This record gives sequence, structure tokens and C-alpha cells, in this order.
Amino acid sequence: MKVTKVPMLKKTFLMFGIAVSLVTGCGTEDPTGMMDPAGDPVPGSTDPGGTNPGDPAPDSNTPEPQDPTLFTSWLISGGELILEYNDDYSVKGLILNEDGTGRLFLRDLRTNGRDCTRVYVEYDGESLLLDLSAEPLRQESPNRTMRFPFVVFDDDSLSLADEHGHLSNFNRVEEMPAFVVCGELDVVESYTQLPVPRNEGGVYTGDLVKFNGALVYNSSNDMIERFDYINGVMGTPLGPTGRDFVFTEQTESFITDLWTACYCGRNTTIRRTDLDTVFDKVDTDGDIGRRLFIFGAAYDATWDRLWVHGANDDNHM
Repeated sequence: MKVTKVPMLKKTFLMFGIAVSLVTGCGTEDPTGMMDPAGDPVPGSTDPGGTNPGDPAPDSNTPEPQDPTLFTSWLISGGELILEYNDDYSVKGLILNEDGTGRLFLRDLRTNGRDCTRVYVEYDGESLLLDLSAEPLRQESPNRTMRFPFVVFDDDSLSLADEHGHLSNFNRVEEMPAFVVCGELDVVESYTQLPVPRNEGGVYTGDLVKFNGALVYNSSNDMIERFDYINGVMGTPLGPTGRDFVFTEQTESFITDLWTACYCGRNTTIRRTDLDTVFDKVDTDGDIGRRLFIFGAAYDATWDRLWVHGANDDNHM
């Protein structure tokens, strides 16, 4: 008897999640032309029963596409965003954080100087609210919020429109460029061999105040020194310190006075004076209702406000 071996073809079907293999004898010819004698697919061919082994395997580590986020850094690219409560400042950049904090990078339109300020950030999915009360040193106006009812952004750009319809466009950046970020001031002039400022226990008392064309301060010589910054020389002192530690100045009708306070223990009073006559005074305990021992002060001519710094009875600044 002559026995002839017949090559076997293996076909696999996936039926309702169950793999069923059928083995049939079909002669020595491969009707599809896709099998080698061992029964495996020919490299580079398409296996009608599955994936071509020549193809690369799917990359399981490929990240899923992410939705664009508002919470990143943005640099202005078009339009002009002016602070509503102070039109001397223009916004040049934004950092918006998901934790509700942020920062504005500003340009002073009067001096072209750079400034920056902290903000609170609130985004409800439609409108954006920036609250500048996060910066305790920037209290120019009772209303320090900026609301943008129109907010559109993608992976690379952001468009904001305020309640007046003013539109500003921004580009996403990895970090703010140096020409936007506020930093240390450039040293233009420096002077040495001047009387040393008054120092009490490691703390300088008083401040450096511009007064009638000079810079004045309290020195360790117990004098109110006067420095002529135009000619770069010391002038005649204004007089002995006494109880007058200078903190700031106020000009009205071309007449400049100094705000001074006694650095003598638990002092709560600051005085406006020309060093001869007292024109006004403020007692933090009686006039403001917040007992504060005065360590410093600053007068804001824009809003006609006197800011006072110090500690209360619990020594909280």
C-alpha cells in the first residue's frame, strides 16, 4: 500500500469569543498562496485570519490625548489688557494656577518699568475672575477685581474679553521671558563714605525720604541728614533727630512736609511736620481704632492715603 502524506491547512475562526480550529485536508496546494510549507504566514503578507506579524505591536505606553488647560503661563500676543482700577498699568503676562493662585506681570505705562503682583484666580468653566487683593501691598482701590466673561483657549493660545468687550490674546509659554519678569533694579549711581543710618538693635530706624530736592534720613549721629543727590554731596543736616524719625513725605500746593514718628517704645502716633510746626497727626489707637506701635509709614499721593506699619499688643505685625 502506498501512503501519501497530505499537508494540512490550519484555519482559525473566532466565534462568539471562542476560538475554534478546523483541520482539513486540502491537497498539497495552498489556495491562498499565503502559507509556507510549515503552515505559517509568509513574512510581509496579510493574514486574513489576524494581524500581520510583520507589523509593529501597538505601543501600550502611548499617552492619551489631554484636554487643553487654562492653568499655565501666558504671554500677551495681541490687544492690550489695562488694569480696570489703575489705567497706568498694562498686563503683559499671566500665570494661572489650579490651586486658585496666580501672578500678573505688569508694565508701568508712565515709566515703562516692570512690576508684578499676586492674584487670586477663579474659573468656573466659562468666566475668569482675577482678584488683586492677594497682594497686600497693592491696595489702591476698593474694587481690585477683573472679570472676563469671555474665555477661549486651546493648547497654544488664550483669548480674554472683559465686560466692556476689550479683547486680549495670549500665547502659552513654558516660562516668562526676562523682559517681562520683574527683578532687581539696576544700580545707576552709588555713594560711599556717608553718615551711617541710625540703627536700633539691628533695625534701621526711619527711612530714606525725598524732601525738597534732597534725600533725608536719620543717622547714627542723631541728626536728620540731607544728601544732595543732584550734585552727589552731603548738605547741612536739617537738625537733630529728637523725636522725629522720618518715614515719608507729603506734598500739597508745592509745599512738602514730613511724616515722622518717635521710635521710643510703644508709640502709636505719627505726625506731619516741617520739623518746626506739627500740622497733623494720627493716633492709631484713637483715630483708626487699631492700636498699632509704629515702625514705618508711606504716603500714597495717587489715592491720598497714609499707610502705617507696626505691631499690635500681641506683637503681630
